[in-house]
Amino acid sequence: MYEHIFVAMLLSFILTFFAIPPAIDKLKERGFVVPDMYKPNKPNIPTKGGVVLLFTSFLTLVSVGIWLRLLRRFGGDLDIPKDLTTTDTAILLVVSMYALYGMTDDLINVGRTAKIVLPIVFAYPLLIVVTPSHYVLPGVGEVDFSAGVELPYYGKFTLSALTRAVIMPVYIMVVANLMNMHSGFNGLQAGLSTIILIFLIIKSIIEGITQEILVISSITGAMMAFYWFNRYPSQIFEGNIGALAVGAAIGSTIIVQGFVVSGFVMLIPHTVNFLLYVYWRLMHWLRPNDKKWSISKFGKVREDGTLEVPNPYTLKWVLPYYFKVSEKQATYAMFALTTVFCVIGLFVPS
Repeated sequence: MYEHIFVAMLLSFILTFFAIPPAIDKLKERGFVVPDMYKPNKPNIPTKGGVVLLFTSFLTLVSVGIWLRLLRRFGGDLDIPKDLTTTDTAILLVVSMYALYGMTDDLINVGRTAKIVLPIVFAYPLLIVVTPSHYVLPGVGEVDFSAGVELPYYGKFTLSALTRAVIMPVYIMVVANLMNMHSGFNGLQAGLSTIILIFLIIKSIIEGITQEILVISSITGAMMAFYWFNRYPSQIFEGNIGALAVGAAIGSTIIVQGFVVSGFVMLIPHTVNFLLYVYWRLMHWLRPNDKKWSISKFGKVREDGTLEVPNPYTLKWVLPYYFKVSEKQATYAMFALTTVFCVIGLFVPS
């Protein structure tokens, strides 16, 4: 029943695990490196590893049908999908657009306005395949999204139409950017993304809606392998292309599976991180001459290996600001926090 999930995860994991080491060497040769700011000697680490991550995920998806057919041939009468569904293809297109956008931003810096407007359009392929009819809201119950009002010269305008045209694209854009922002330590973004992806798969299995998760199953397997090389001390970074594409995959899956509320709960730490950052920027704008609110992208490493950060206004800095902890310890604390909210998200009605 769930063979397609595990076949996609396993195949993607194997391909990524063996593709990353040569990719590290190639990226170093081509000069795609950035300094690891939380190491005393600031070594240059290969970046843009998200390209490899996506390539192996996509290679898995175009070949998984062959493996599933072989499994069905030798495994008897198994009720498993053999090919990508229309929804899988739509999710794949959204992920591809975000990946291309991340690469473009890395190369030419598309600008702040474009970063807000363009990603909203990227989610539109999902409008063709997703028509929300209802959602269960905590404390409210089931809300009928087919309800609406009659508008002159337009006809019936429903909550479903509003959700498809506005809420869905904005939701995916926000999730992708939240995932991209909550990073900076070795393994942080990759680890958090893997945790959320795994819990989305678990919730899909619990809810019995597993037909449309082949894409995130493949990406989850790739992320698990990628994390092995991205964990402390990192041998490779994902870059914007990896963070944005995986974030788009998470946002798209939340929408397709109808996990809007439970997905929000899982992403509460990412949301808090964003709100802390907004408060920091606002105070910097109000008090530009106050050093307390100066904008600093990175902290420092003390001689004893613990982190020294300028303020507690980004979530990963809260623990190092008040306690002497290492980069690895701060990262694991973020993993634990997100895991708690993901477990809570499992019990939130969809």
